[in-house]
Amino acid sequence: MTVSFETFSLILDDAADAVRKKEEELEKAQREVERISQERDELRRERDTLAAVARRRFPGTTIQGQQGVSAFEDWADLPRTSAVLEAVRRLTEESPWASPGAIERFLREQGRDDTRDYVGAALAYLNRNEKVENKGRGRWALRHSGEEECRW
Repeated sequence: MTVSFETFSLILDDAADAVRKKEEELEKAQREVERISQERDELRRERDTLAAVARRRFPGTTIQGQQGVSAFEDWADLPRTSAVLEAVRRLTEESPWASPGAIERFLREQGRDDTRDYVGAALAYLNRNEKVENKGRGRWALRHSGEEECRW
């Protein structure tokens, strides 16, 4: 089958039009990402301001929140032990215990890069401080002390 120059030219024009349309879609998506990023940054500044006001206005108290840590902080900004404790809290909502591997995967899904060794060290620290307890080999659960700890 032979293709004439005119046919080839039409095919080439269609491909160029498709590329232009995709580039326009990409530019529109990039503008939307930029808008959302600016909105997120503004909300973070507002959150930080409110947290600072609350700490000054109510020193020594903790803020009770039902949505947990991620409602107030980015997972990447949390200290490792706080992130591991929150991961155990979230994972044990669905199961009676959490394994170090499940905790590691959960933290990775939140954008953290904690290794199994780091998770194990944090669990050992939390166990010593009576925040979590070992329910058997590779099984960890929250140690209930009656009062929930929520962080900013």
